[in-house]
Amino acid sequence: MMTFASELFESAIPEHLIVERTQPAKLPPNHVPPAKLYCARFEPTVTGFVIQYVGIQFRAGPVAEREAPVAISQLKNFLARVNGPGFYDEGCCVDAAGYTNVIFATYWDDPLAYAAWKDGLPSDWYYQGLAANGAIGAYLEILKPDIRDLETSFSHRHPEGLSHLCDDWSGPTLEHTYWGSMRDRIPRSQTDALEAAGNSVVELGESRLVRVVPHDNLVVIRSGQDWTQVDEAERAYYENDLAKKLERGMAEISEGLDWGCFFQNLFTLQAGGQRLEKTYSLSMWRSLKDLEDWTTRSSKHMEIFASRIRHEGTAQGKSMIRTYHEVIVLKAADQSFEYFNCHAGTRMLRAGGYKI
Repeated sequence: MMTFASELFESAIPEHLIVERTQPAKLPPNHVPPAKLYCARFEPTVTGFVIQYVGIQFRAGPVAEREAPVAISQLKNFLARVNGPGFYDEGCCVDAAGYTNVIFATYWDDPLAYAAWKDGLPSDWYYQGLAANGAIGAYLEILKPDIRDLETSFSHRHPEGLSHLCDDWSGPTLEHTYWGSMRDRIPRSQTDALEAAGNSVVELGESRLVRVVPHDNLVVIRSGQDWTQVDEAERAYYENDLAKKLERGMAEISEGLDWGCFFQNLFTLQAGGQRLEKTYSLSMWRSLKDLEDWTTRSSKHMEIFASRIRHEGTAQGKSMIRTYHEVIVLKAADQSFEYFNCHAGTRMLRAGGYKI
């Protein structure tokens, strides 16, 4: 396996966000990562983001299949308005209850532009025209992290998700490939234990509109993989080994309330009606500690981790399987979750124990 001299690495936390620690780092002495990973870098003038997940869900059937394209087109029209997202992508999955979910992950690095865009929309924009108890459900999840609340990690300097808005990339980073490295990469962890506080609760509205009032320090992780540029040998490894281990791991946390995971959806990205060779898992957790505990205690996660490290060694740093994640720890005031006509197992509805 290749190793690299520690002096070749930089901190995952950008220099302007480094402060004197009151919370100890997990970084082992003389740690030298066995592979190179990179972080998205943003100009110091960027202090916060808006990340919005807006989606529709439906069961297969003639009514839904007729109405879903209309609902999707309407969402795209709203996203295309002035001051709309700086970047968004479209993903699709079938959830554990058998519902197809089509989701747009949308990103702003200017909260004022987001506010101007939102002010021009009707309050029901994401479910406008949908019938309560009809064939289509819709949801809107809004996250407003401070730049100190998040970290990114990439196997390649190739943008996905939030990093499409980045200004630059770090060099190879030091804080990875050890237990606790995810926490060490989050700037707020230098002075905050990032412990969960309170409980998420459900508020029932009218016409099948449900809101989840969130708790403090909820964790959101988007973790993705891209195998569009691989050769035949790497494709065989990905499809026959890594992808299967990923699916088993994601299945475990899809029913992961005991782990502290409220939900997990594994989306395939699509564009122009075509499925891409890119997927990402999106999950939300009660706390960073719960996510850390799963990564250290789950045999399925250990299998994913070991497979990736072994392959990096075999590929001698030349693997073209691109992997990444973005992790956010959110204050309660920076989260908003609304669900219209959605089934009881939908995403954050599970956090509040929602029953139809």
